[in-house]
Amino acid sequence: MNNKNSAIAPDAQLHLKTTEKPFVAQGYTDNCYFFYIKNIDRIINLKTNQFKQPHLLKLANINYWREHFPTTDKRFKSGVDWNEVELQLMGACYEVGEFQGAIYKKRKAAHHAIVNRTTQLAEAV
Repeated sequence: MNNKNSAIAPDAQLHLKTTEKPFVAQGYTDNCYFFYIKNIDRIINLKTNQFKQPHLLKLANINYWREHFPTTDKRFKSGVDWNEVELQLMGACYEVGEFQGAIYKKRKAAHHAIVNRTTQLAEAV
């Protein structure tokens, strides 16, 4: 075979493509975690209390979660260990660091506060 991935069977190549992570952790703020969702080209945020199945299905479909976080624990009827999902997602966001959009907003607010204070001082003189 002349294919670059000739060591991987065609079925396995297809499997690799379908299990690619459909989102990328973007960071965190006080109680929000940010994720870039590839198929809709959008960043969404999840609050700490939103790490539950309905919200996590915005990041990936149930088959993705079942494949990557399987459990036979009867408490998880969906077959997904949602507790582990939460830990892994939060951990990925902490590895990225503070969400850059939040840093920009903080810097912008600080800049406006300085400009406003400078203006007030100039007007007082």
